[in-house]
Amino acid sequence: MHHTTVQINTDFPDFAESELITKICLHKDINNKEAHISAFKRFGFSGAKIILLHYGKHPGIGWPDIVKKSRYTEIKKEFDAIEALRNKFKDLKLVTNELFVTDNEEWGALVYEYYGNIQGNEHDTKIVKETFREIIYDTENYEDERILEVLSAVLYKISKPREEARWRTSSFENIYSKYLRDHKKFSVQRIQSILGNKSMQDKTCRFLGCEILNPTVFLSSLPDQMKVPVGPIHGDLHLDNIVINEGAGFPYPHLIDFEWGKLESDVLIDYVLFENSLRFMCFPKKENLKEQLNVEKCYLENDIDKILRMNFSSKEKRHLYRRQAKLVKLLREKALMINGGISFERYLLTQFIVLYGLMRYEDSYSSYIPVRTLGLIAKKLNNFHFPNDDE
Repeated sequence: MHHTTVQINTDFPDFAESELITKICLHKDINNKEAHISAFKRFGFSGAKIILLHYGKHPGIGWPDIVKKSRYTEIKKEFDAIEALRNKFKDLKLVTNELFVTDNEEWGALVYEYYGNIQGNEHDTKIVKETFREIIYDTENYEDERILEVLSAVLYKISKPREEARWRTSSFENIYSKYLRDHKKFSVQRIQSILGNKSMQDKTCRFLGCEILNPTVFLSSLPDQMKVPVGPIHGDLHLDNIVINEGAGFPYPHLIDFEWGKLESDVLIDYVLFENSLRFMCFPKKENLKEQLNVEKCYLENDIDKILRMNFSSKEKRHLYRRQAKLVKLLREKALMINGGISFERYLLTQFIVLYGLMRYEDSYSSYIPVRTLGLIAKKLNNFHFPNDDE
């Protein structure tokens, strides 16, 4: 039975959201029985909705909570993943260890903390920046050093999985199917539309100023069994799943949305997902294809310092590319430390697989540059031998 005993100040919630918000507020036993909710902008295709929940009549007073609403079957998977991963990620916790469910059991909700372990006066006005995407390329208000500190904090949160990773031979399907699944068909169609039918029939072709190996041909050549650095993963660590709060004067990051979290998967997935979203989803300026090719070649050889010395067509682009390079360098340094040291080629392989699946999202991932990157990675790895358990 639905009890409307909390006044919800907003103009957009549907009946299910009102019911879930009411249950959350009653569970927390808020004194004034009022709440204000606002939309939380983020990238995502799961059908889930993220809401900022403020306990009081107006937003901006006290710490907000993050409510994720989704179909019950999906939110239950996420709740179970959090239970399994609770001791694997720093500061992974829900506001209440509860899964809130509508009376008809069609929808459910989880409540994530916004502020991690920051201590503050609950009556203070908080500066909400929502996600890492909002500040990561903001060169006017955030210096490189500050953004690197935020990334360092994120990497610290996933340091335990990096330390626990172990090599294991596993089936390609078992590890990567979630990132390809139906995406594989849509990705093939999109790559075909970009390269053209003739190029799709060839193993190699010229594309945007360089020779590439057909990404679809390379993917089909990968073995059914491969050696994988296995450990716990968040599973969907793009920039919009890292929320930011500046209530303590520092942009403190907190991880949300563990629906794809697993105890055992390729631990490189979290690193390459972050890099792919940084490079191909969130770059704020239209790229010059020739300039971008020089950048891609540096990333392909892991010669990132060379990007820092490059000249670009504008001062603004120079600042943006330099920031991106510094972030990728720090990210890769930590990733390549997994299990006492991992080859860069193995990192590129996971990056290729995940980026291939992301090509399905044409509204969020740009078209031509990721396809060229896939083709360059495929060409680089084509003759590389990935060892198995017998080697």
